[in-house]
Amino acid sequence: LADASVRSITVTGQGVVVASPDAAEIGAGVVSTGATAAAALTENTKRMTAVFEGLKALGVGERELRTSNFSVSPVYARPRDSDAPPEIAGYRVSNMVHVHLRNTADVGRVLDRLVALGANNVSSFEFVISDRYERLQAALADAVKNAHARATLMAEAAGAKVGPVLDIRENAAPGPRPIFAMKAMSESADVPVAGGEETLQVSVQATFAIE
Repeated sequence: LADASVRSITVTGQGVVVASPDAAEIGAGVVSTGATAAAALTENTKRMTAVFEGLKALGVGERELRTSNFSVSPVYARPRDSDAPPEIAGYRVSNMVHVHLRNTADVGRVLDRLVALGANNVSSFEFVISDRYERLQAALADAVKNAHARATLMAEAAGAKVGPVLDIRENAAPGPRPIFAMKAMSESADVPVAGGEETLQVSVQATFAIE
């Protein structure tokens, strides 16, 4: 913290970067049921194989595909007009894959193809900025420059001069503010999606000595 005996000025600086997503993350898969676990697994395997092969045919590489969840669980049912405990009526098999798309232009086409291939569970979807960290670093540098500029303006208005920085810290980052742009929507017959823009904002609190 700054020495209370030193004349100082404390300001908040902000750095803002607006970026368009250049990649996307999709979580999708197949949920199958059957009278036996083996039957449900056989059906699920058939449909998931079609999903994997279809994605690869669209140009999605193996490095962009990752199984995120696989489960086999019983399906219970309570006999009608009975106080008996639930009984196993069948089995459910769920196989989910995480898909990383390096080009947002492929999103609508891939979503459409996933469903056509038999995926009946699309659990997550998100546009992402690949170089998010680098952009945040740039915004942080801008925030520090902005803090110095604000301190200089305030000090000069008060007839003083800004000295060295005494303390500087980054404030808690606010949540992203996506701005959806309709112009980014797919114009084909594929699933319409909008990547829009995201505002990355960083703020710092800085204390400068004043002379």
